[in-house]
Amino acid sequence: MSLDYKIMMKLFLASALSEMKQQLLEKMGSLDGKKIAYITNPADNDIVDENEREILWWLKNDRDMLEECGVILVHVDLRIIQNIELKEILENLDGIYVSGGDTYYFSELARESGYAIILHELLTTK
Repeated sequence: MSLDYKIMMKLFLASALSEMKQQLLEKMGSLDGKKIAYITNPADNDIVDENEREILWWLKNDRDMLEECGVILVHVDLRIIQNIELKEILENLDGIYVSGGDTYYFSELARESGYAIILHELLTTK
């Protein structure tokens, strides 16, 4: 799907999904079957090893809440998936979820990976 033909996404910012889940559902309607990029890179600095990523309580809580809404999560690691590959993945999804964590680190990673530019393109029409 070309970005020239539609705005792919709306931006919904929240500090805690647990407190904003109802508002998200009111704004977006059913999330059942929606494919959502699941980006947990802001938590990278809180993780000692990759197995620990599944245990961090806020990642687990948010993942569980999204899955309870019927969302299909597509794990996207911005340290690995970048630029053209990242754009191809994101433009074929229904939304993007970014976890909590170190926002300064994430903003640097967003620039380095091309995510910041890609997000801008996904949110605007051409």
